[in-house]
Amino acid sequence: MKIAIVGCGAIASRWIRVLAADTRITITALIDPDTQAAEQLADRHGLVGPHLVHADTARLPELGADAVALLTPPGHHAALAREALMAGLHVLAEKPLALSYADAVALVALAERTDRRLMVMQNRALDPRFLAFRDAVHSSKGPWAVTAETLVALHQPGFRARQPWPVTSDLAVHAFDQIRQLITTAPTGVHCTETPLAALGPHCSLAHCTVTFDDGSVFSYRGGYTTGPALRTPAGGRWTATGADGATWWDGEHRLATAPLTTPAAAPAVRELGATPPGYQVVIAKMIDALHGQAHPDVDAARNLGSIALLDAALASAASSHHGARDRSPAVITPPSTGSGSPDPPALARRLAAAGITAPQCLPRAMEGGADNHVFTAPGSDGQPLIVKVPVVGRHPRYQVAAWAARQLHHHGVPVPTMVWHGPDMAVETRCPGVPISQMPQPAAAALAQRAGQLLRKVHAVPVDGFGRLTPVGTATHRTLADWLLRTPADPPGPAAELAAHMTGALRAHLPELAGTVPRLLHGDWAARHVLSDGVTVTGIVDLESVRGGDPLADIAGWSLTEPPALTEALADGYFPTPPGPGSLLAITVYRLRIALFLLAYHARHSDHTDAHLRARQIDADLSDLAAGRPRLIPRITPRTTPQPRRTS
Repeated sequence: MKIAIVGCGAIASRWIRVLAADTRITITALIDPDTQAAEQLADRHGLVGPHLVHADTARLPELGADAVALLTPPGHHAALAREALMAGLHVLAEKPLALSYADAVALVALAERTDRRLMVMQNRALDPRFLAFRDAVHSSKGPWAVTAETLVALHQPGFRARQPWPVTSDLAVHAFDQIRQLITTAPTGVHCTETPLAALGPHCSLAHCTVTFDDGSVFSYRGGYTTGPALRTPAGGRWTATGADGATWWDGEHRLATAPLTTPAAAPAVRELGATPPGYQVVIAKMIDALHGQAHPDVDAARNLGSIALLDAALASAASSHHGARDRSPAVITPPSTGSGSPDPPALARRLAAAGITAPQCLPRAMEGGADNHVFTAPGSDGQPLIVKVPVVGRHPRYQVAAWAARQLHHHGVPVPTMVWHGPDMAVETRCPGVPISQMPQPAAAALAQRAGQLLRKVHAVPVDGFGRLTPVGTATHRTLADWLLRTPADPPGPAAELAAHMTGALRAHLPELAGTVPRLLHGDWAARHVLSDGVTVTGIVDLESVRGGDPLADIAGWSLTEPPALTEALADGYFPTPPGPGSLLAITVYRLRIALFLLAYHARHSDHTDAHLRARQIDADLSDLAAGRPRLIPRITPRTTPQPRRTS
């Protein structure tokens, strides 16, 4: 079995030692943007071979590998796993599999569709010494009060200095794996805070996390990255568990103690745990066996989704706590649903009030929603108007990403809602005053569109890492503009398929002219209905769930597809210091083609024949203009009305 290593940082040596020791495995490639690090890794472990070192994954399908080991920083795991699975490769991933539950579920589904193995590192949870602790705990009766403390001294910041919540996303996930071994009932709530220790280093921080469970068990965790030995624990952490009739301690290494609570005077029974192979070695060996047909379900990613659900909730809680939100649990306010799947306002009111978000007996009022969300408004417990979003059944909310974007835009002086709370199934944000400028008379709307163009430049001042949909830490799905631009709707129906073929050819032809594009934060669904105003100034830019990384001109292209020409001209006047030149017009036309194709596919799938026909005509006209060398700011064909679904690219 041939394996390519993606990511050649410090953890790679550990993996290579175990992989190279198994005669069934051949390491065929080392992939890292830092090719010098990859070459040093190869020298250190005596790896040789033609074309061994590569700077990126662009040639991954050509390397002859059967599987990849993903050893990159966590923010890249989901995108790289998706790329590898789509290339027909098995995936062995470092923890965590993804930073959001939705991404993890999608990866598991993709692995099933492609019939590939998707496995994830769980070295702490499957460490034989921890499993001995688990078995000792289970010899007493629950529910249990469990505590754990894991403090790691790191002298080099590495990638963790670039993570907003390094302990929660990179260290606490071990504890989430472990607690799921100890407590098997469903979690009901997660509360997490993480506090940076900037005086010690850019990567240093302390996190505190509490998880409650359906059987009454409670897990309290403290973790931290520091630079000195004073705050250091064994890598396995220090654990205690107290049940109804007994208590258990583990020092994280070789000592385990138990004591019955029924006999308070009894001395604890202490036993020494024998030498065992390290957890990572156990897990990698299981992964190799699984690649060769042996059953090891405990390393399958599908079994790890519960840990990612806890991580997702913990990251959401840490973000909310950091920005002054009230102490609330995602599970406490999971929105109740009516039989039709629409949230029941009275029950929703009770849940919001119980969490302290709204005043008691305050009934949320339904507003016009969209394709993805049911939307309500309600006054907060402090009287401030709030917007409550609940996902439509079957839709995958991106509230964490919206919260990240809101924080960046606040910092850049853009008026956006403040995310008060968000979890997997609900988001609560402040309500911006005003009404959409799409509902205003055109002269007033045009003046405000010009101001919106000025604000859009501030949006585009936010740097991101990559192109396409963003993760909650600002990394994107695609590493290059070409990967993003040439992605088209999967299996476009009817006329969209033929247009997609023509359009892809046009996009490829113009790619060289877009070279050097630096990705910036895009609104992703930029339209007049998402710009609010009090009639004098712009009071809010809303609906941030579609944010992505890309060429800023793509936002202007999307606006030009859906808005009247006068509003597009006004937006451009506010955005461009001087009239856009031929290069900008070319880029706008190219991006407009791509956006229109996604909208055409959406309308065709939903039998919206009128809108599908409009998009087809727009695509045909823009293709003709490109072929004639006459790219335009305003498309030759514009709609009469503006309501549109959210784009999915």
